[in-house]
Amino acid sequence: MPKLTYWVCPCVGDSSCYNIRTKTRKEAVAEKAMHNPEYFGPPMKHTIHYTGALDLVTICLGEGSAAEPDSWDADYEADRKSRGLTISE
Repeated sequence: MPKLTYWVCPCVGDSSCYNIRTKTRKEAVAEKAMHNPEYFGPPMKHTIHYTGALDLVTICLGEGSAAEPDSWDADYEADRKSRGLTISE
């Protein structure tokens, strides 16, 4: 099963559409430093498993999307685990 792995710094207190997303942790740290760092959480590794291109689009754009956070909390992590998504620092 293909997977997409990237790094995300969640936008704290606003919509997840403003999250920082990069290919590497180093890029995420640099991008966060270029903006106001207090508006973003720590870089977290985000992995999505999908079966094909349409499945990936549905996961990313569908209702509930890829479960990226608006801010980090316990409900977010529980939701990711229930969907089979993984997360690590």
